[in-house]
Amino acid sequence: LSDPFWMRRKGSGWWTEIRAGCVTFLTMAYVMPVNAQIMSDAMGKENIEDLVIATAAVSCIASILGGLMSNFPFGLAPGM
Repeated sequence: LSDPFWMRRKGSGWWTEIRAGCVTFLTMAYVMPVNAQIMSDAMGKENIEDLVIATAAVSCIASILGGLMSNFPFGLAPGM
């Protein structure tokens, strides 16, 4: 654990990664309700809470699997 995600080898540092994580969090926080709103236009407005949860679950699973399989910190969410 001395060099997680090969940060030093790629020329990055903790401060850069913390800023990148904040940007990724804010992007995901924007994508979840907007994506659910777009999908609810096709599926009906009564399902919007379920769509937010589904978007969050899929994003969580995809981000974890993408990070573990590629050894690269990615935030993956459904496309709009």
